[in-house]
Amino acid sequence: MRNYFASESVAARYARGRPEFHASVIEKLRPHLEPWRFAAALDIGCGTGASARPLTSVARRVVGLDPSLAMLAHAGRSRAVDYVAGRAEALPFETGSFDLLTVSSAFHWLDRDRFLAEALRVVSPAGRLVVYDNFFANETEDGGAEGIGSWLREIHWKRYPYPPRASVEFAPGENVDPGFRCETRDEYQNLVEFTRDGLVDYLVTQTNVIAAVEEGDESMDEVRGWLLRDLAPFFEGHESRRLMFECPIWILRPR
Repeated sequence: MRNYFASESVAARYARGRPEFHASVIEKLRPHLEPWRFAAALDIGCGTGASARPLTSVARRVVGLDPSLAMLAHAGRSRAVDYVAGRAEALPFETGSFDLLTVSSAFHWLDRDRFLAEALRVVSPAGRLVVYDNFFANETEDGGAEGIGSWLREIHWKRYPYPPRASVEFAPGENVDPGFRCETRDEYQNLVEFTRDGLVDYLVTQTNVIAAVEEGDESMDEVRGWLLRDLAPFFEGHESRRLMFECPIWILRPR
């Protein structure tokens, strides 16, 4: 699939606008992973590093991999995480190199069969592959902006439709070819506090907006201006809103 995150402008927006929720996922995973202390973890599609950094709490060595040099440049240098440019479908690592693999909000962009074959190759026999996502649940904490879900569905997503992507779902106990088994499916909800500007910063990191801008339908200034105007009613009398996100988590292991 097309890489929507390759340009510097997209990477800069991503680094600025994406909420930091990944540490909560690691904490949610701990009961499923105990008593594991992993020797090496690989975060695939790490982007600007937000999903790789929390892995340092459960692994002695952490590697973040992404095909976009622009995204990796925003991850910065780190003593705790090694960043590598590469594709999920051709992992540049030796067989059995990692006992934990994670994929955050990226599995739907991958060639499923090719990636899973590579993941099976580089994960240790007793290792785990964790796939998780994070998306807006169309709810607010105080119920004061109920209309934002309808606005997203009826206005925002119609103006900026999402480009095609693969679906992601695994059932507990399901055999996932070429050689994994879904061990667990879990989920949690997390609240993210946004100002109006902050919510715009988040929305312009999503591929529906990226596609519109990259294909020349609108400029980023036009997109931001429209979003600020259309979101104004939801923030009237409020400096910020706490929006609910849902995060499904799948844990797979070699079979």
